[in-house]
Amino acid sequence: LILRIGINGQFFYANPMVKTFTGIEISDIINKNLDDVAFEPTIKEFFSDAVKTVRSTNSKHDAEVTFPTTFGDRIMQVNAIPEFSDDNKELETILFVSHDITEQKLVEIEIQEKNKAVAESINYARRIQTAILPNTKFIQEFLPKSFIFYRPKDVVSGDFPWFFKKGDDLFIA
Repeated sequence: LILRIGINGQFFYANPMVKTFTGIEISDIINKNLDDVAFEPTIKEFFSDAVKTVRSTNSKHDAEVTFPTTFGDRIMQVNAIPEFSDDNKELETILFVSHDITEQKLVEIEIQEKNKAVAESINYARRIQTAILPNTKFIQEFLPKSFIFYRPKDVVSGDFPWFFKKGDDLFIA
């Protein structure tokens, strides 16, 4: 989706994807002002804010926006690129280049959810592992000057400390 908007909000260019995403004919956009085009209110507000931002900073503005389309909401990565006069001094237009990143965002969310589930499983395993550590006080009954130094390299250790007394024999592993 590509649009060129003047600093006063007038549209100078719209590629065919604009109609695909908005359902609005290109002829109903070109040479019209942002306020006069039948975009969804959130999209009008986004373009208006982006124009203001680029005008005030004279620099590129990047954003992710949920874009209501004719086929459902899409997540768009939008780059608002300032275009200056030939002498490179005066801002004339702003080129909006938008990419549909909905599928990537859905994959990202799925990965985050799976990572969260794995992290929760690992933390649960850590709690179990910590719970089965030998009781230091019980060991110190038999070895008064002893201690347990347990510091796993990762969240879950590959080591499982074990203590057992049978008769006069102590088994520590």
